[in-house]
Amino acid sequence: QSVPLNISQSLNNKLFDFKKSIILTSATLTTENNFNYFRNELGLGEEFEEIQLPSNFSYPEQVKIIIPQDLSEPKQDNYIYECADCIKKIILKNQGRTLILFTAKRELSKIFHMLAPELKTHGINLLGQSISGGRGKIISQFKDEPEKSAILGTNSFWEGIDILGNDLNCVVIQKLPFDPPDDPIINARSSQFRKPFEQFSLPRAILRFKQGFGRLIRSSKDTGSVVILDSRLIQKSYGQRFIDSLPVGINIDICIGKKIDECL
Repeated sequence: QSVPLNISQSLNNKLFDFKKSIILTSATLTTENNFNYFRNELGLGEEFEEIQLPSNFSYPEQVKIIIPQDLSEPKQDNYIYECADCIKKIILKNQGRTLILFTAKRELSKIFHMLAPELKTHGINLLGQSISGGRGKIISQFKDEPEKSAILGTNSFWEGIDILGNDLNCVVIQKLPFDPPDDPIINARSSQFRKPFEQFSLPRAILRFKQGFGRLIRSSKDTGSVVILDSRLIQKSYGQRFIDSLPVGINIDICIGKKIDECL
């Protein structure tokens, strides 16, 4: 199997050159409030104009971001156990109504098996992707009893999920969604850049991060919290670039992991 290193030439040959007018629209086309990465990936020339329109959501009033500052970094052994403890506290405090987004199936499975039996004793049904069923089945089960359910999901749950109102009032991003470093396609594509992390890996992670963040507020009446269990967001210089890509004015609550339920 193979894929092209870059799809821009194919898009120009098969689409852009044959249309008089094309509109490309999404809530997640920019990183750090510019279209540079997106334009480069699709090979968009100067004839493509760009515009950013304000959201009709009042994010500062509808959502707050919570970041535990004392968690171990993802590569450290204690990290997965600290995550599990935070996730348990969040689910119990919210009485379900929680979506936890993972970047790796292995970590999802580990935390599922760590927490599912205990949460069951509290009347909470933990729904793990590829463990409890597929995406459609899990979402259906969650919507039937949101006050008794929480979802652990990977890639397909980061986008295209619409759960309105109080059924979902917390989204947890387990860690910043960088691509796996050993993926051969990612390695090949990143090698095309002079600064692979700055020009490729970081923008891709920021776009994914924005998609995950967008799972919470789906209407003007939705409210809740986005919890990010990755201290690199406040400890690494690039962390601010993730924050800068989110809507302005959102309250950010820096807390202690053991007291994370008090911040919700």
